[in-house]
Amino acid sequence: MTAQFSETLLIDGETVGMFTNPLDTYFSLGGKQPAFDWRYSSALWRGYMGTWEVVDERLYIIKLTCYLEGGAEATLADVFP
Repeated sequence: MTAQFSETLLIDGETVGMFTNPLDTYFSLGGKQPAFDWRYSSALWRGYMGTWEVVDERLYIIKLTCYLEGGAEATLADVFP
């Protein structure tokens, strides 16, 4: 099995890799998951890479890097309409 790319976390002025996928929780609670296209890398089966930041003890997604099926680049608005 190929190791997967991690999510990125910005916290206290540092950039670190995350060992969790916070969007998975959002999707499992009823958020509609777009059809991400992960075929560009076997190291990205979840189909996206998120950049997260902790502000006032809350976790926010600030950037999403991914493509939808068909090749269009996805945006945060595609995940959070």
